[in-house]
Amino acid sequence: MKFRPLPAVAGIAFFWCLACGGLDPGPLDPGTPVADTVPRFNDLLEPIREKHDLPAVGAAVFDSSGQLLGIGAVGQRGVGVDGAPSEAVTVEDRWHLGSDTKAMTATLAALVVEQSTLSFDTPVTALLPDADPTWQAVTLRHLLSHTGGVRDEIGDLRRLYIMARHGFDDAPAGRASWVEAMVSAPPHDAPGDYHYSNEGYILAGHLLELQQGQSWEQLMTDRLFAPLKMEHTGFGPPTGPHPWGHVDNSGALAAVLPSLVADNPGALGPAGTVHATLADWARFGALHLAAARDSPRLLSGESFSALHEKQSDYYALGWIVAEDEDFGGASVLTHDGSNSYWYARVMLVPAHDRGYLFVTNASRSGNDAADDAIAALAVAYPAATQPEAAAEPEAADASEAAPQTD
Repeated sequence: MKFRPLPAVAGIAFFWCLACGGLDPGPLDPGTPVADTVPRFNDLLEPIREKHDLPAVGAAVFDSSGQLLGIGAVGQRGVGVDGAPSEAVTVEDRWHLGSDTKAMTATLAALVVEQSTLSFDTPVTALLPDADPTWQAVTLRHLLSHTGGVRDEIGDLRRLYIMARHGFDDAPAGRASWVEAMVSAPPHDAPGDYHYSNEGYILAGHLLELQQGQSWEQLMTDRLFAPLKMEHTGFGPPTGPHPWGHVDNSGALAAVLPSLVADNPGALGPAGTVHATLADWARFGALHLAAARDSPRLLSGESFSALHEKQSDYYALGWIVAEDEDFGGASVLTHDGSNSYWYARVMLVPAHDRGYLFVTNASRSGNDAADDAIAALAVAYPAATQPEAAAEPEAADASEAAPQTD
């Protein structure tokens, strides 16, 4: 699958961090050791890392049971800056996932829908009655599928002020201020057409907060991460013995200190601030892979169907649904993510009972490196079952699918 490059929005973090000092939650512990019995494929990854001149890359392959079939991590945690962690990455390290967070936010929304009076078709005005009346036509489903008429307007000075004032420790208040400004005027377009929007996910996350009376971060931790035993997952750039993101300075990569210009503001959380180990991310991926193979858990099959059903040419709720030539034209659930300092991709192939993860701590060439890595892993870890034996979501042609993530 060939994806277009992602638009760079992390540059706004520079101004935000100058004002509020960024995120420094203290060093995060390493992840739980991956069993020695899980095959390592570092030899497959190293040529890809070298080809694309990346500081480090990692990848994992898993099946719908959540079993890791293979894992690897090569390269250095940080390069190009004095004081950066130059030691080798490990398979237990945490990686920033960018917009791959969106599938998690959509899954949280489905959990809330099942457990409350909220529905995917609840309008924005049901929870924000003081919003401009035109928001009555925009629903939670619209926001999660980028069909709500919301456009990213990051350049607006009011939003820059909000981002500067509220850091990760004050993310819910930042979202509330952001949303207040957003819904005070009509959405940019009428709902219906697809326009990728991080702000739409900020609004969706805030609606969940209003309905449940808890922060998006707490809801994610309690309702999603804890049941899936994702114990090495959190928000913002990972600190401590983990990779640092990198910026490209005139062709030279330089590591970015986690407590400074290393991420977008916490208010953007529902759109893309989660970090995780590969093993934790595989647990989440396996949840959706199993559901797409008619073995749902945590949520009902009906809820997973809603999450995986396309609302536009190729975008469902937090997932891109497409066909991929690397897997013989099989249907895939996929997404890319980047905050301009990292790059990540998830690829689920229900017909083959395979899930593939790719991460790197630089966005430069991340898209092409992900293509190369997953193509190689598709050969190394082929289908476990015949395509006819597994259920597949309705797919679009991957050549027409062009994800745009933060």
